Amino acid sequence: MKMIFIYGSPAVGKLTVAKEIAKLTDFKLFHNHLTVDLVKSLFPFRSKNFMKLLEKLRLDIIEHIAKEDIANIIFTFCYAPCEDKEFVNKIHNIIKNYDGQIYFVHLYSNKDELIKRVNSESRKEYKKILDETTLLKDLQTYDYYTKIDFVESLEIDNSHISAIETATKIIKHFNLKEVKK
Repeated sequence: MKMIFIYGSPAVGKLTVAKEIAKLTDFKLFHNHLTVDLVKSLFPFRSKNFMKLLEKLRLDIIEHIAKEDIANIIFTFCYAPCEDKEFVNKIHNIIKNYDGQIYFVHLYSNKDELIKRVNSESRKEYKKILDETTLLKDLQTYDYYTKIDFVESLEIDNSHISAIETATKIIKHFNLKEVKK
């Protein structure tokens, strides 16, 4: 199993880039926000029970895919070092334990570009952060610009390049096989 782990701030374009990669390769999209929506329907957002179940659900799914070598996947995530380092390490260990490969990609954009993107129609479908005020508060609360320090990450500033250009850079950098669909 191979995993592309795309991380960065809200509105940076993780899902949009992941969809483009999925169109061009045999990788399937594990859209992280769908697990958030599921658990949020049962527990208050970011409560202890919410966080515990969310982590368990994600790790169980990833482990099942890795153990059975079912598919190559793309996982999108808002990584903040203080809060998420242990969780990312668990994912990394699962993939390695099943002899898989994990490719880390850190997307980042300048604040003005994030503010432009936060209002996009595509964000409404998944109940993501949709306004400048909430985005700016989130950017002040969490450090999304620090890359994961215990792995190598491809870093891409996608402030001024399209999702397809970003996806193509990722595919070429990791020498991934493109497929005709």
